[in-house]
Amino acid sequence: MRKENLRRGMGKLLASHQGDLKVSQGVSRPPPSCLERPQGHVTLSYLTFRQHYRYMTQAQLELAVEFERNASIHSVKSQQATTELLQKMARKHGERWYRISIDMHSCGFSPEMWRDTEKKIPNTFLSLSSVINGRSSSLRKLIEICGPDRILVESDYNRVECCTEKTVEMVYLVADVKGWAVEKEWVESLSDEERGAVRRLEDNWKRFRRGRHKVPESKGRRTRKLLETDSEGEPDA
Repeated sequence: MRKENLRRGMGKLLASHQGDLKVSQGVSRPPPSCLERPQGHVTLSYLTFRQHYRYMTQAQLELAVEFERNASIHSVKSQQATTELLQKMARKHGERWYRISIDMHSCGFSPEMWRDTEKKIPNTFLSLSSVINGRSSSLRKLIEICGPDRILVESDYNRVECCTEKTVEMVYLVADVKGWAVEKEWVESLSDEERGAVRRLEDNWKRFRRGRHKVPESKGRRTRKLLETDSEGEPDA
């Protein structure tokens, strides 16, 4: 019944996508007040483990594939676990997996890991924000390595009045690293060489929204194989 309700709801929101899905090593959470101990006693916090995050994220990705909805994933100190999960989904669903796009939200991957991910999982997009990724000393290298048609920008800010400013901040940084001009005026007809950072990022967003990515030729037969047995079990989406 719940899945039928979800199907009806998603059927009404054709432009929606799944997010923010999360893969993490584990997050400590304070206990509810009813479990707090008197002063002087140690109060333990709850811990959501990586296995739980991975299980829940996979279940939501299963729904994304079923309903053909793009998905946004936030990977926190779990680069290898995240790429393994995405490759697992590709093996399981084959061509259907590449109908959707995956946005790596405020992606904290190392430049080397992203280069490998971009090559092996061609429906992934790198989305960056100054508030999160600006802390990394390898941010410029990450932007440099990312393919020009696979990069997106965002604010990832919790105050709506600052979202535009923070997004523009990333536009200028990406433009600087990529050697793209930033448009000062809007001209409708331009050659590819004349297209600036805003238009290029807009094209990438449209490509993300559209989905329907080409299945990697070298992986064509492998993506049609049945999913190998997973010792952790499969979530029931």
